[in-house]
Amino acid sequence: MKSFRFLALAVLVAFGGSANAFAQSDGHTVTLAVSSINVLAITGNVELTISAATPGSNPDPVSGSASYAITTNDTSKKITASTDQNLAAGFTLEVDVDAPAGATGSTGTSLSTSAVDVVTNLATVAEAGMGLDYTFTATAAAGTLASTGLTVTYTITN
Repeated sequence: MKSFRFLALAVLVAFGGSANAFAQSDGHTVTLAVSSINVLAITGNVELTISAATPGSNPDPVSGSASYAITTNDTSKKITASTDQNLAAGFTLEVDVDAPAGATGSTGTSLSTSAVDVVTNLATVAEAGMGLDYTFTATAAAGTLASTGLTVTYTITN
């Protein structure tokens, strides 16, 4: 019985050892990179209609909200905002923009065709559900305004 065990062990070592003697391996290079990523998405459209006033005062301002999500793996970025057309004198659209962690948002920023900073000190972040709170005001002297669609563009930039 001892000789059978010894023989079985010898056969295992012989075949196991010879299989490893003929094994082959190879390798290759895997190159990795992460590009600059600066993306944002806005959720929700906003409809603002001024339809009331306190007697003796300008029309009552109206407010509405949307939200945005942002991912950036860069540092020293900011978000600017602009509209595709200017409003006539006496009408004002302002936005309060919530900032992601570590950045600085804005309050009461008037929007026009000229880009204005609405979030500064952006660094690496991936965050969603931050507020875009709009306020639309009008003076009595401005008169009426037919329903006008403005496109507000938000841009991540240096």
